[in-house]
Amino acid sequence: MVDYPFAMKLSISFILFLLAFQGYGQQLFAETFEKCNTDRFVMESDSVTIQPVEDLIEVLSINMEEETIEKIRGVLFIQILVDQRGRSCLLSAENSTNIATEKLFLKELIDQNLFWQWPDEKTAVVIGMNFRENAVQFLRMGINAEKGFHPLNGE
Repeated sequence: MVDYPFAMKLSISFILFLLAFQGYGQQLFAETFEKCNTDRFVMESDSVTIQPVEDLIEVLSINMEEETIEKIRGVLFIQILVDQRGRSCLLSAENSTNIATEKLFLKELIDQNLFWQWPDEKTAVVIGMNFRENAVQFLRMGINAEKGFHPLNGE
C-alpha cells in the first residue's frame, strides 16, 4: 500500500528543488559571478570527488586582509567550478556574514589562489564556511534529487 501523503510530499519537494535550482540556472546561490565557462560540468553528489592542492584555510588566511580575518563572523556558502586542469572559478555565493561580499574579494581570491587536484571532468564544488571568533568550520556539500542539499562524506 502506498502512503500517498508521503509520495505527494516527496513529489512536491522534488518539484520545488528543481524550480529552485532552475531559478539561478547553473548557479546555486543568488550572488553570481561572471567569466566561468559553464558549458558542461557535474556536481559533487554523494561524496567528495576532488581535493584542493592546498589547505583552504591557509589560502584564505594568506590572501584575506588581516582585519577581515579578525572581524568576519557568520556563514558563507560558495560554489566553485573546477576545470580539468584544477583551476577554480567562483560561480556563486550566499553570504550571511557581517562583511559584504565585495569587501571579501572572493572572486579574485578564489580564481587566482585556489587550485585543485585535476578532476576527470569539470566539477562544481560547494563549500560552506562558518566563521566564528577563533575558528572556521568547513563543510563540503553535495546535491542530488534524493537527498537534496546535504553534507558530503570523505572530506
